[in-house]
Amino acid sequence: MKATYSEFLKENPKCGRDLEANNTAKAVFTLLSKDRNIIAMVDASDAGKPALSPVALVVESYCERHFSPEFDLANEQRRTVVGCMIKTILSRFGYDTIQPASRTQKELSRKIGAKYFVSGSCYLTVYDAPATMMVVRNVSIEPARFNLKREVHCPYCKSANTIDLSSEHSTFLNTDSDKEHRLDISFEYICMACDDKFTVAGYLIVLPQFDIEREEIETFPIEAPFIRKEAEN
Repeated sequence: MKATYSEFLKENPKCGRDLEANNTAKAVFTLLSKDRNIIAMVDASDAGKPALSPVALVVESYCERHFSPEFDLANEQRRTVVGCMIKTILSRFGYDTIQPASRTQKELSRKIGAKYFVSGSCYLTVYDAPATMMVVRNVSIEPARFNLKREVHCPYCKSANTIDLSSEHSTFLNTDSDKEHRLDISFEYICMACDDKFTVAGYLIVLPQFDIEREEIETFPIEAPFIRKEAEN
């Protein structure tokens, strides 16, 4: 089973008893425990990077958009709490921090663009650890006919999301031409990493043979107005 918030508190008493009733801390732990984020942290660890690397912006984005003075990432102790959460979560998958302690911490890449997090712990698989969970990956064949799945990036935490443009909110328009059709796209989507909602908008121009002639798909913060760009004639 995945680690629970109560198990995290029990395993990390130095994080503070005030966290027992801290709703923002609970939400961050739940966010880090999402399958997508766990897999990202495992992949980063296997690549020799801090487990925090792929989720630093996810946590920062959430904490900025749901700000609580009781869990302010400007506070070093709160950033340490996030590191302890990751340690508890990954322990269920047989991962532990690299030893000796002098090798545990590594600076995050500046390319990540984190505002508060500067470094994070690196992890290795401990083969005799009592792991209770494992990551299972599958390979499947995509239909060759007409693939409407696209990868877009969350405007808040920059995480990649795979979306299906065949959503009921997308509209196929006949352009009065037997040569092409237009798929107008406009719907809201919840980021799989940070749980924030954003707008997906744009269009695709599709030929009768289901070849895509051109497309433009963008994402926008939900509170920001957007202007859909028209296809060229």
